[in-house]
Amino acid sequence: DPTDIATAHLNWALVAESHGQYLSSLEYNFKAMQEFQHLHDTISVSAILNNIGITYHQLGDYGSSVYYLLKAIELDESRMDTAYVGQEFINLAEAYFKAKKLNEAARCIHKAYIDLNLIDDEYSLPYATEIWSLILIAKSEYDSAANFIRLTERLADKHQNEYLLNRSLEHWGKWHF
Repeated sequence: DPTDIATAHLNWALVAESHGQYLSSLEYNFKAMQEFQHLHDTISVSAILNNIGITYHQLGDYGSSVYYLLKAIELDESRMDTAYVGQEFINLAEAYFKAKKLNEAARCIHKAYIDLNLIDDEYSLPYATEIWSLILIAKSEYDSAANFIRLTERLADKHQNEYLLNRSLEHWGKWHF
């Protein structure tokens, strides 16, 4: 069954990534994407494009990361899937940030923040505010950064998200430095 084959490739990609085997993860993601494209499953193709973008980010290849994240966004925008687009813009903002393209990063995180607020996505919103605070620190916009760090802390505390609470502490350190 083609769906089972595609799903198996995707599962192998996720397992490889979880073990830090990013090149193997890319290989299986591309195989899964090809299978899902033949099945005309644009939701899975979009998710895989996002995974590929994140994997390239982990490899430090921010240009490829941006490329695949933009392809995922394009596909989701064509389906008018605001939830995925908001999450992908968070990933895109972080890729631009790591590539030291702060204006592009700020533009992307602003779009993610607006989209996620519009659909009231309480899970993804604190990730957007966390990345936005990091971008603002890098742009030396310290008052705004402090506001977003506080907002991240409130949202993370509400959902007991220890990861983002710890990231907020790290950002306070950068802010004070």
